[in-house]
Formats: sequence, structure tokens, C-alpha cells
Amino acid sequence: MERSRIIAVDNIYKSFKDTPVLQGVSLDVYQKETVGIIGKSGVGKSLILKHIIGLMRADAGQVLVNGTDVGKASRGELERVRYKMGFLFQNAALFDSLTVFENVALPLRETTKLSETEIQEKVKDLLDHVGLIAAKEKFPPQLSGGMRKRVGLARALVNNPDIILFDEPTTGLDPLRKNAVHELIAASQRRHGFTAIIVSHEIPDIFTITDRIAMLDEGRIVVDTPSSEFERVKNEAFLNFLSGVQSIRCPHTGLLSRIELDIRLAEECSRSDRYGQPFSVVLVQVESARKDTKVEEWHFELTYVLKKQVRASDVIARYDESTFAMILPGTPEWAAEVLACRIREIASSKLADPAEEAPPRIFVGWAEFEPKKTPEQLVRKALNRLIVP
Repeated sequence: MERSRIIAVDNIYKSFKDTPVLQGVSLDVYQKETVGIIGKSGVGKSLILKHIIGLMRADAGQVLVNGTDVGKASRGELERVRYKMGFLFQNAALFDSLTVFENVALPLRETTKLSETEIQEKVKDLLDHVGLIAAKEKFPPQLSGGMRKRVGLARALVNNPDIILFDEPTTGLDPLRKNAVHELIAASQRRHGFTAIIVSHEIPDIFTITDRIAMLDEGRIVVDTPSSEFERVKNEAFLNFLSGVQSIRCPHTGLLSRIELDIRLAEECSRSDRYGQPFSVVLVQVESARKDTKVEEWHFELTYVLKKQVRASDVIARYDESTFAMILPGTPEWAAEVLACRIREIASSKLADPAEEAPPRIFVGWAEFEPKKTPEQLVRKALNRLIVP
């Protein structure tokens, strides 16, 4: 039986000033299909979603949603297309002044003529589906990151959309909450039968909840394959991307390497500039008092100490031979200072060797993100504030 094409992205181009981003992107998405879009940061994955929902218009090419050219649609036509479309943003985009229930009910109250009784029943059913019925009277600031994502999903589902677009739905979540959100997306798709596009960096997790994977590279879709067959792909860019995601690790500690740290830090700075989400960088440096002693003798112990002090989802990386770095989302500067002192005290006692006349010294520095600061400036500030025991 021939499948019904719901979304057709046909050879679209988009540039900003003199910088080309999308250079002939084509992608078809079919009814009740879940497609994952992967690729390096900054290549335009989220930009594709903005074209599909009509927030951006292509310089050339066209985007059809259920047969409507959204790039040429009138306001009324665009509203009709969007009415049958849900969107889950990276930060869930909830209204802090509204309760969980009110956030989910808002689309129904603004776009339908349902009675209050019908709205109550529908919202309660969805909140029960996402496991948040007990939190319906709470406000977003009272929720964890994973709970906010689930509220966002419930709101995206509330109008029974034909299509839901997910933009990095698990950003900032720890592994357990990330898996829970993935499972919820998959369960919701089976229950409601919507068509989905998921932009994600979660490799290889994204392969398990999608039907197809499309990789964006240098402005074009270079791979479009069934998710179950990704291991058969021979495309060099695809293989390099998977290898980079899976193997950018320090060989001695298993922590992320300096390369991955730089990537994550740039992403956090960009996200904080855009959404105002605070985070801090904490640097831990080990220095031996003896010239003949290598810091590598302590890297396993220090790695253990650092992992015990933070959540599993927080970024810990090897900055250089003697320095470790952590990216801690939502950490105010006073908390980073307290954590820095605690790490220094624990690490100093853990790494002390009775046989050593002079145990290794631990230095800790920290810096909270400031708007418009580059990653390099942030790290430099943390380095300049290293605490001397």
C-alpha cells in the first residue's frame, strides 16, 4: 500500500547575510512515521523545523505540509496548518505564571470552543498519560527538567495534532530522565498515531525510537536510512560523526576530551544567550610538589571524586594533562564556590599518600556564565580564580 506523504521539504536553500546554511535540503516524511534528524551543532537542523512550521521562509525551494506550501501560505492558511501541528521546544517554553494544568489547557482555550468540562477531562487525561496528574497545580519553576519536558509534550498533544516537531527534547536531562522522555515520546506516538520529526544529538538512543534517520551535513541531507539499518551506512561524514560522538573521550579517565568540552561549552553559551539559562564552569587542577611525580598517578582517584559530587548528567571533561573541567547547568556562582571548596577538601584527603613528604596540591576555580561572554573568556576567568590551598 502506498504511503501518504505528510511533509515534503523540496530542495530548500537558506542563507543569513553571506553565510549559506541550508543548500538544497530535501526530505519526505510519511504518515505516522517518526524521523530523526542528526548532525553536528550549527548545521541547521532546527532551522529545518522552523521552515516546516512556517517561522522561516526559504530563499529557494518549497516546504509542503499536507499539500500546503507554507512558504507562500496566507496567514489563515498557515494558522490552519499549525492548528494540526505540535511543537516541543528545547526548554519546553512553558509560562511560569501558569500552573501545569493551565499551561496544557491554554491551546484548547485559545483555539477551540470546547466547554470547560471537556477541557478539564482532556487535560486530566493527558496529564495522567505523562504521569503528572499529581503536579497539575504546580508552577513550572517548581518542576524538574524532566517534568517540564513532559508538560511540554502534553501541551503539544492537546489538540490531537497530525504532526509533532521535537527540537532537542532531552537537552539538559540526566540519562534516566532522558530515557524516560524518549520512552514517553514513543508511547505517545503509538497511542495517538502522529507523524514526528525529532532533532537530536542523542546517539545511539535516537535510533531506537525513530523509523528513519536523516543526517544533515554541509547544508544537505547526506544520509536518509531506516534506523534499524544505520550500521550498514558507508557514508564517510555519517561514520565520522558517529565515531566522533562515541569516541571523544580521554583514554586515561573515560571522561570527555577537550574537543567535546569545547563543543558542549559553546552550546551552553549559545543556549544561555538565547534563553537566559545560567550555568557555571568549575576547573580542578592537580599539582605535584615533587618534580619526579606524574599527575597521572591520581587521575583515576580524582575522576571518582568529581563524579561523586555532581549529577550523572553534568559534563565532566579532561581539560589538559593536569586540569579537569565541569559544566554545571543552573548553578549560581555561590553554589559553584561551595562545590569548589568541597571538591578541594575531599580530593586533597583522597589523594594524600602517607609515603609522600608533600601530597599533591588541589586548585579549584569557577566562573558563572555572563551574557555575550565567549567560552574562552569563561574558562579564562575560572583559571584566573584558582584557589590555592
